[in-house]
Amino acid sequence: LWAEPNREVSVATNDPFWNYQYGLENLGGNGRLLDADADITDAWAASTGAGVTVGVVDTGVRSDHPDLAGQTVPGSWYLAYGVASTQDGNGHGTHVSGIIAALSGNSLGVSGAAPNAKVQPFRALGANGKGTTAAVASAFAAAGQQGKGCLRLTAALFTDADRRSQINDTVVRFRRAVAPGMVCGVGATEPLTYKGGPLDPPQRPPAGRGAQ
Repeated sequence: LWAEPNREVSVATNDPFWNYQYGLENLGGNGRLLDADADITDAWAASTGAGVTVGVVDTGVRSDHPDLAGQTVPGSWYLAYGVASTQDGNGHGTHVSGIIAALSGNSLGVSGAAPNAKVQPFRALGANGKGTTAAVASAFAAAGQQGKGCLRLTAALFTDADRRSQINDTVVRFRRAVAPGMVCGVGATEPLTYKGGPLDPPQRPPAGRGAQ
């Protein structure tokens, strides 16, 4: 015999695209392998990112997006052309920011992996999805100087061995010298072509893309 409290249970979140976020919580079906995921709801029991600010080196972020309402803090701009603004004219930076910190449980769009975290844009890529390695390096340097412990970059920087070595070396050396606790995520080894909406359901990346 045993006894335990009769607790209330519910779905993880009421966000309409939650069932498409099988990288976070895979419920199976449609050929997906049940529970092949990040077990994000288990992680939420420990933390949902409160008190953490993630720097996003990308095309900026649409701070007026309803699923990112209150989720962004003022950022910085590193392009050598155009209007000095961190507003996203491409959509990719907003998409990435939503993956990180979109509001959860607001009956809108998707849920971020860390819905109580904040996102700080470091805009190094333009509306065409392009920028320079100098702009990216400057953005990483500024984020480190501001004490950002988490950074995310998605850009096709690694088109040949020399440039891959140089940008990696810059990030690693700066990380060790200024921000030894910094966690960096770098993804995409192909030209950045973004065709989705700002917070569309996630799509499987093409072969050849990855993160480290």
